[in-house]
Amino acid sequence: MGFGGDDSGALPGECWQAARCYRGELDHDKIYVATVDDASVTIIDGTTNTTSTVDVGKGATSIAVNSATNKVYVMNSSGARVTVIDGATNLTTKVDVGKNPHDVVLNAATNKVYVMNRDASSVTVIDGVTNATIT
Repeated sequence: MGFGGDDSGALPGECWQAARCYRGELDHDKIYVATVDDASVTIIDGTTNTTSTVDVGKGATSIAVNSATNKVYVMNSSGARVTVIDGATNLTTKVDVGKNPHDVVLNAATNKVYVMNRDASSVTVIDGVTNATIT
């Protein structure tokens, strides 16, 4: 859920129109900002206020964070894929999903990530351990 208490991902008064924001869990103390136009995610360390940037591909519009595994899932609407960021190292893995992905959500209890593919009229399920997909 986003900062605004809804699923928009927006921080009231803090994010610009071309960004989606998600605050990580307190134990990781990170803020993830996906910027659509820059094809990146900016990671703000909540302890030091330092930032780092991770390239994730054009159209980064939706973020889901699994605090149990310290993995961040960024949907790339322009590239038909999800970028998985390792929250400890900031290394990335690209996972192909269906055409025109629209949103990404996760079930932390099952370690499954669900991507709604608008143009394919399908849902891609990503296994959080292996990154294998089922559509």
